[in-house]
Amino acid sequence: MNKEDLQQAKLDIISWIVNESNETVLGQIQELIDDIEYERTSDTKVIGFGINGVKIFKSEFVRCIRQSERGLKNGEFLSVEDLEKQSETW
Repeated sequence: MNKEDLQQAKLDIISWIVNESNETVLGQIQELIDDIEYERTSDTKVIGFGINGVKIFKSEFVRCIRQSERGLKNGEFLSVEDLEKQSETW
């Protein structure tokens, strides 16, 4: 994307946000901005290693937690009872 296209894209996004009235959508945009800002300012501290030896970075871990929290808030989870019912068919 060239410089002019980038500027136009920014203006289009700003215009779209200014005209958006859905609070849920605006909240999702704010969460995305917060995640991006956190990634920019977060240190790349290694907090552990996966079972395959791959480094686990603090920023990745926090991103996964935030994603899980959003899923919980949106009802995207299984109860223990539902999991037990599903496991009966395995």
